[in-house]
Amino acid sequence: LGDVYKRQNSNRPFLVATALVNAPFSCPKSSLSTMFSDSAAQLSSINGFVERASKIVVIHIGFNDKISIRRWPVEYHLELIQRLSQEKDVFVIIIGLNPADKIDDFLKFPRCINLIGKTNIRELLALFNISKALVTHDSGIAHVASLSNINTFVLFGPETPVLYMPLNLNKTILYADLACSPCINAYNQRYSTCKNNMCLKKIKPDQVYTALKKYI
Repeated sequence: LGDVYKRQNSNRPFLVATALVNAPFSCPKSSLSTMFSDSAAQLSSINGFVERASKIVVIHIGFNDKISIRRWPVEYHLELIQRLSQEKDVFVIIIGLNPADKIDDFLKFPRCINLIGKTNIRELLALFNISKALVTHDSGIAHVASLSNINTFVLFGPETPVLYMPLNLNKTILYADLACSPCINAYNQRYSTCKNNMCLKKIKPDQVYTALKKYI
């Protein structure tokens, strides 16, 4: 398995870095790349309570992940954000693709900043480099984050971290390792008949919060 892992993962950071260097870049209207270039304090233009000493935790919600069973339950995300919001000087930034109509529950937390659908890869890297931690399910975001210094917490369920975990050293893998997991991979076209991803539901918000605690 070690050799397979090396073959499948060794070139990922290189490919992402190459894409970043060579891809044409146009800054969106929100000018987030400029906003994140200096320090977290510049986030105060979005939320006036953010200060230079604020601790930022980025959470990738993953509403629109095409493989739905890879997603952590929305209610778990909300519970985790509620716990983090009780920590002094901690601000949560949520990222991902545009959700249809699921965002309002997240915005009830005064120290939760919504950047869903408002960033590109370069801006995410800038954000990661000023943040304490990233929480994400198994996704491309976890591998993009490996190009930064952020502490990454990756939730695995229907796929195995042995093959697909990011390569950065400052990562924490959360995996229930149920008998039915992994059930999807590149060789079955990532198809599963599973309709109830207990492999991710077994990873409770308290477990993720405890893992995060020492970094905030």
